[in-house]
Amino acid sequence: AVAAIPEGLPAVVTIALALGVQRMVKRHALIRKLPSVETLGCATVICSDKTGTLTKNEMTVQAVYACDTLFKVTGIGYEPKGEFLLDEKAIDNEGFPDLIKTLKCGVLCNGAQLVKNNISYKIFGDPTEGAILTCAAKAGLWKEKMEQEFSFVEEIPFDSERKKMTIVRRGEDNKLIAFVKGAPDILLNDCVGIEEKGQRRTLTSDDRGRILKINSDLANQALRVLAVGYRILDKAPDKY
Repeated sequence: AVAAIPEGLPAVVTIALALGVQRMVKRHALIRKLPSVETLGCATVICSDKTGTLTKNEMTVQAVYACDTLFKVTGIGYEPKGEFLLDEKAIDNEGFPDLIKTLKCGVLCNGAQLVKNNISYKIFGDPTEGAILTCAAKAGLWKEKMEQEFSFVEEIPFDSERKKMTIVRRGEDNKLIAFVKGAPDILLNDCVGIEEKGQRRTLTSDDRGRILKINSDLANQALRVLAVGYRILDKAPDKY
């Protein structure tokens, strides 16, 4: 038809695109602009963004590993609504002191702020740190309250050489505590102890191997993995 009447090309293309849209609608795909169908037909790879990292610049904590246990975290975005799951069942966070301690370290080594804006929550600062604050808030741990208990002393910002960030705070009995978060393999080299069920013991080579395997497994699921830790300082150093 187009060969016979060249002027009929726009009409033929429109009809072809419309028929394509009809077929897509039957598969529950809605297209507002007809030319989009043509563009979509050329696509070979489609990237989906279920957590909003690409489209909204939001990050969401999906899992927390503590005491040789992997806890799944529900909820998306910076709304502090969600649960911690163990074997797909919701848990009482207070019954898992290592999970709470891990979240506390993440909150106290954090430069972001989670702020409620009318009916929604917004993050001021780094999206990664904001995700940690949101995750902790799901367990009832709010940075504003914790900072009243642990006052700020000093900060060593994250850099590409150290691959970790440290914030020193003054806690109970006027003790200085250094909270740190960073790359798991780097942080693991600095660690000498591990806490299980609230009790501290020496970190063994088996522990290191197990933690590195979990790190690898989570990374293979396209998750960004961070480690957290702390150290009680005997005295304030001359230079942090």
